[in-house]
Amino acid sequence: MKTIDVHCHLDQYKDDEVKEILSEGKIDMVVGAAINKASGERLLKIKKNYSNTHICLGIHPEYPQYYHEFDDVKKQIMDNRHQILAIGEIGLPYYSLEKMKEDDKINALANGKILLTKFLDLAIMLDLPVVLHAIEDTAPYVYEALKKRKITQALFHWFEGDLETLKKIVEEGYYLSISPDVLYNNRYAEFVGHIPMDNIVLESDGPWPYNEQTGVPTMILDIAEHLSEERNLEKIEILNIIYKNSCKLFKEVL
Repeated sequence: MKTIDVHCHLDQYKDDEVKEILSEGKIDMVVGAAINKASGERLLKIKKNYSNTHICLGIHPEYPQYYHEFDDVKKQIMDNRHQILAIGEIGLPYYSLEKMKEDDKINALANGKILLTKFLDLAIMLDLPVVLHAIEDTAPYVYEALKKRKITQALFHWFEGDLETLKKIVEEGYYLSISPDVLYNNRYAEFVGHIPMDNIVLESDGPWPYNEQTGVPTMILDIAEHLSEERNLEKIEILNIIYKNSCKLFKEVL
């Protein structure tokens, strides 16, 4: 059994912070997720220097200024096919649409769908799992896109949405990563209570802040403690289930 943070933006930490995170020995494995080409390049360098790191490459959907990098990121993925666990972070924009005018919002979402399609087709070609930013009312579209392409290995990271969509995600055997927000947000904690253990993995989404603390991979241990109390299971049992789920998600022993 190993402890695994399945979703962390390692490239966004300073070099000394990366060293501390990956050398402290409290977490066995950290999976870094890219947001663009430059992000992916730094993750590849980090992976080269730290054996307890895996990475995913892609373009984060909330950053439309990077959508034009698809061809470069596709080449980055192809060139490093055997160095990566999955394609990610990909999905659809949600937060970035909030302040847009309606016409701009429609165009941005349309462009996001085009980019998502390209990445899903690439994942199929390379037989790689996908790590998804698909929250709230964007999730049904992403779910249907996965089903249409018969993609079986997918992670809905930090997902919160309607229970009907959650049920479909669970029934399809996709995974959902629980973030440290479950420790501070009662609404999210209630939502997490509906997710079966067989579909749960753990993430920090660091360096995203929680309760004025910078998110770090060790926070997954606190999530495991929370789940232990909520599910009436020993913490070691929780971590064992999470490890097995993580290996199934990424189709390899981590």
